[in-house]
Amino acid sequence: MAVSFTTLILICRLGEQSWKSRLSLFLLLLLIIGSAAFMLYDAGIFGRKKISRNFHVPEFEAARAFVFGKFISEKYPGFGIVIVTGTDDSDRRLNDVRIASLKRGFGSGVKILALVNFEVERDKKKGYLQYSEKIASIDFDLLLRKYEDCGILVSTLPLPKDFKKMKMFSYSDNEKVGLAVLNGPLRIYTAEVKKGNILAFSCERPMWTYMPDMPADPMKAFEMRYLLITPENADEMKRKYP
Repeated sequence: MAVSFTTLILICRLGEQSWKSRLSLFLLLLLIIGSAAFMLYDAGIFGRKKISRNFHVPEFEAARAFVFGKFISEKYPGFGIVIVTGTDDSDRRLNDVRIASLKRGFGSGVKILALVNFEVERDKKKGYLQYSEKIASIDFDLLLRKYEDCGILVSTLPLPKDFKKMKMFSYSDNEKVGLAVLNGPLRIYTAEVKKGNILAFSCERPMWTYMPDMPADPMKAFEMRYLLITPENADEMKRKYP
């Protein structure tokens, strides 16, 4: 910007009147005005600058997993937990953060029986990870046969597309296994919570607004960006986000 301004002064002093000089003068003026406007915007003179929704993603995901794990541990103490997850190379580090925070949230309140990694694929349109098309409800049924002491199945990804076929939904009360999902679609899973098929799940808060300062308290960070849907608030969430 300083160089452009100096060049502009030199052109004016030389008194050149050719069309090339006038064009150069005009372009330099635009460059100076644009640079000044950007600096003012960046400084927040025109109001709060929009911050990417992807800002502080690891910190937010850590808070989300911690709060979710803590809820499960306090609500269902002593239960045996099987964690099912999946990741690819681009998401591996973030998923490590997620799993570590989930375990911290569980603390000593529950017993982790296994951590199972399923094959995943990335949605070509939306970009997020999901279970591979090869993974179906039967894979979850087989998992529960293997871990008979499992009281709650915790998935870090949205469930397979045919999840409603899971046999666990038809278990008798004394055999019933709970299902908790760290990341799921709001409307579809809220209906499943109301039916008693899902114990709890979290999702991004619709139209959430990022504030400049990332809260140090995991609960405050969670409440800023996410919702926790449970049987106790499912009706309220359905009314609030129809």
